[in-house]
Amino acid sequence: ERTYTVQNIKNTKPWSESPWGQWTRKDSEDLIILYLNDYYNTLDDYFLKEALQIAKEDGIDIEPVMRRVRFQLS
Repeated sequence: ERTYTVQNIKNTKPWSESPWGQWTRKDSEDLIILYLNDYYNTLDDYFLKEALQIAKEDGIDIEPVMRRVRFQLS
């Protein structure tokens, strides 16, 4: 089971726990978005690798998520 500690330092949107206290696909996508935002702002490969690893482990197609993040940043 995966455990993450995430801080919403930009207060972009509130983090809420799942109603059943379990990690969901939406939670994984939100975490991937955070990593991709950091990647596009810093170009540090660490953030991209983390996003790719989470997507791979959770079966998330990262291409649409990457497009969405790039669109929001432009």
